[in-house]
Amino acid sequence: MTQRIVIIGAGMATGRALEHLFDAGADVNVTLFNAEPRGNYNRIMLSPVLAGDKTYEEIVTHDADWYAANGVTCRFGERVAAVDRAAKTVTAANGDVLPYDKLIFGTGSDPFMIPLPGHDLEGVIAYRDLEDTERMMSLGPDNKVVVIGGGLFGLEA
Repeated sequence: MTQRIVIIGAGMATGRALEHLFDAGADVNVTLFNAEPRGNYNRIMLSPVLAGDKTYEEIVTHDADWYAANGVTCRFGERVAAVDRAAKTVTAANGDVLPYDKLIFGTGSDPFMIPLPGHDLEGVIAYRDLEDTERMMSLGPDNKVVVIGGGLFGLEA
């Protein structure tokens, strides 16, 4: 019997989970939600994109053809507003209610912005996704920056 799987988040972990499901020949019907308007890409490679050494297209792990070939229903740019574990449904932000047999959360995290004076000024950017990378790139090469934080991206920046 086909399992209905809803996945919330299209990061690297859920991308690998999908690969394992399909490689194992699982009989699944997958719906993939992602708040970002795209599917899986190698987030670790955002620093080379920022540096101009790679393009976004070079760090995509699953493109539209891959999702289509595997029958994944993509709900990119959409958030899940509610999960009803008792009814085994998720409710999308637009009100759509989807039943599931299995639910996978892979939502990642949000960067912590230190609440110091000025943290909300123009040009103060958290670094987590492609939009952040593109925003920094749009500032141009002649701008000086200060990096606060020692996470993966902070150390590479």
